Amino acid sequence: MRKFVFIILLLLPNLMFAQSQQIGFLHNQILTNPAFTGSHDGTLITLSYNQLWGGVQNAPVTQIATLSSRLGNNVGFGGAIIQHSKGPMSVGGIKANYAYHLAFGSKANISLGLHANFSVYSLDESQLILDDPNDPAISGGAKRIIAPDAGAGVHIYNEKIHFGIAAYQLMQNEISFSNFVSDSIAQNGNMSIFINAGVSLQFGESMKFEPSVLVNQSANSPLFFDAGISVLLKEQLKIGASFRSTETLLAKIGFIRNNSFTVAYAYGYSLSEISSYIQGSHEVAVSYKF
Repeated sequence: MRKFVFIILLLLPNLMFAQSQQIGFLHNQILTNPAFTGSHDGTLITLSYNQLWGGVQNAPVTQIATLSSRLGNNVGFGGAIIQHSKGPMSVGGIKANYAYHLAFGSKANISLGLHANFSVYSLDESQLILDDPNDPAISGGAKRIIAPDAGAGVHIYNEKIHFGIAAYQLMQNEISFSNFVSDSIAQNGNMSIFINAGVSLQFGESMKFEPSVLVNQSANSPLFFDAGISVLLKEQLKIGASFRSTETLLAKIGFIRNNSFTVAYAYGYSLSEISSYIQGSHEVAVSYKF
């Protein structure tokens, strides 16, 4: 039993970290590349709530608040507050982004972004279910680890195309909730690379097709990608679908008012073997630009 508990304590930070780094269904680009910050006019505030695996007790839940703003012609700044929970494990984080935007030739722009992050990893051992409640490997209390981190990215864009690449977890922190193993075994937070790309194709006066792709690669983790397309109608209604390498099919819809207020919803359906045990996943997001 002791050996099993040690393995769980080792794996929990890695599993939670990987989960917390996955974006929501309604992709908020400043979370995967700091250089996207301020790529729009004005200030954009977004609130989102994501729940995975409906019907499953203690399923992952993520709440995110982000801000992205442009200061003058060149500077973008913003950040995010994130809370992610999954059973006895939770991660709370405060993120800060800075981006500098420049003209890139006569028809495009380029931005360089920096990212700083402070995360608090928490493990409530009282929620762990054990065969032996007196197992000395578990104290029954709450443990917390504070971990700073950093990232950087580049973004090339205009009104029709965008492409970005970013690196996160540059500090490659080692995180372990077990005091019985060496840090060399409990390594966590390997550098993570994100690549974003998309185009906006105008059809007639009131319709746009917007295919996009997101790729994420981290050491010791399988390649993650999200490929999809959305249709924007009269700048008021956006519908879309995408497929993720996690064997998830997504359907999305968003309502836009006066090009400033947006309400969006996404539903995720698992195509894997676990689909018969869960009721799907949901995300709701509200954003306001001024």
